[in-house]
Amino acid sequence: MQTKRTIQGEAWDIIAKSKYGSEYEMHTLLAENPACLDTLLFSGNIPVNVPEKEKTTVKIPATWE
Repeated sequence: MQTKRTIQGEAWDIIAKSKYGSEYEMHTLLAENPACLDTLLFSGNIPVNVPEKEKTTVKIPATWE
């Protein structure tokens, strides 16, 4: 697990987008940081736990396979 230090004005969705590529992964950050759940916009230099995301790949077979 990594720890990220926030920048003033950063929000959960911005952190999720920068770390995971999608703001829809915000729930992953919230689950690992229960002490900060009431924070909407962070002040600077706040530690936030950023867990590793498992990479999943789905192979969709072609119709002829």
